[in-house]
Amino acid sequence: MLIKVSNSGICHSDTIVQDGGVSGAAVAGASRIIAFDPVEGRRETASSFGATDLVDPTAVDLVSTVMDLTGGAGADYAFEATDGIRTVLDVAG
Repeated sequence: MLIKVSNSGICHSDTIVQDGGVSGAAVAGASRIIAFDPVEGRRETASSFGATDLVDPTAVDLVSTVMDLTGGAGADYAFEATDGIRTVLDVAG
């Protein structure tokens, strides 16, 4: 199911995995936002908008990294805005 961040039901205890822009998850109150992007500048921008963890998916296995960061629980929500639906399905807990 595809949903907008504003309609997702994100709450303060949720972990979010999202590529690129993370401001919607931050505004929604997510406590942990794992941002992934192959471009360092975009990861830095994500940090300035509230990302708590930054991942370069070209340097590590994204799914393994998310599982490590979340103690094996995976994400409560995963958003992908380019075309990697497989990634979204893999990291969702």
